Amino acid sequence: MRFTVAVLLFGLLSASAFGQAVSTAAVRPPVPKPEPKKAEAREIDLVEHKVEFIKGAVVGEPLKLTTAADLKLSPLEPLGSNLKVDFKSECVLLFQWQGSGQDKLVPETTSKDGKTVFTFTLKAGATDDLRQHSRAFVLPAGAEWKVAK
Repeated sequence: MRFTVAVLLFGLLSASAFGQAVSTAAVRPPVPKPEPKKAEAREIDLVEHKVEFIKGAVVGEPLKLTTAADLKLSPLEPLGSNLKVDFKSECVLLFQWQGSGQDKLVPETTSKDGKTVFTFTLKAGATDDLRQHSRAFVLPAGAEWKVAK
């Protein structure tokens, strides 16, 4: 026991004798800065819900919903509170079109000059069956978006 106390005292005295600061507090590692949230297009699952198809709908012209009042007048109205959209900071794009049963609408997110741009690309299917498609995405309210062909 005496030996342990003597070693501790010698260590403290020798560290302070050579001009080194003696700290009894543990050194904390630096806290990493949180990464900014990457903006993403969040898809609304419409598989289980029957969405009324807008006659003459074209994939290049989605219906943009920016308020709860817009939602009540849209084909997504039956979903109501199940949407979980905050219209103060988000908007909804509803894409509807007719085409092959294998058609796919692919969202991509890119950053350009500090701005996030959402690009939606229609990948045409190979089958000749004619189907009605509905896909809805939630985007940040002021987001820039486009439809690529």
